[in-house]
Amino acid sequence: MARKSYPWAIRIKQWERDNGRSHPLIPRLSGRGREGLDYAEDLAGAALARSYAAIGREHPDYDNATIQEVGDGDYVRVFATTVRSRIGQARFELFGRRSDRGIRRLLARVEHAASRKCAADRCARPLPIGATNRRMYCNWHAQPWAKAARHRVKRGSGEVLADT
Repeated sequence: MARKSYPWAIRIKQWERDNGRSHPLIPRLSGRGREGLDYAEDLAGAALARSYAAIGREHPDYDNATIQEVGDGDYVRVFATTVRSRIGQARFELFGRRSDRGIRRLLARVEHAASRKCAADRCARPLPIGATNRRMYCNWHAQPWAKAARHRVKRGSGEVLADT
């Protein structure tokens, strides 16, 4: 069986802890997908704990757990195959068929775009999820009428359309 790693789960959960709000990709998840994200975070944390243990230290946040131990909850025992399928579902719902490298790039872009705001005057709307670095305006100000209005102001004709 191929070795699996889930650093994307830790990165999403860490972003939520740092920013005090839900990650922008979380609304894409179904209930089973959210369970899969939690399982993936536990397994990624266990891998991190194992790497700390290899150098003789303890990780402060995570315990060394196997996939079977992750599935053993307080009230219900979940089989390892169910845990794997939920993690796969979460990964697919969040990232589609992207590779590990594609996932890293998407997460970097989403996390950067979540903090970026529209460049239009008096607009505080955030840029869309997954916006590239070249994108400067929100969906409202990226429309053709808004581009034309910016161009008119820049050329000095003075005719400005009211934007709401």
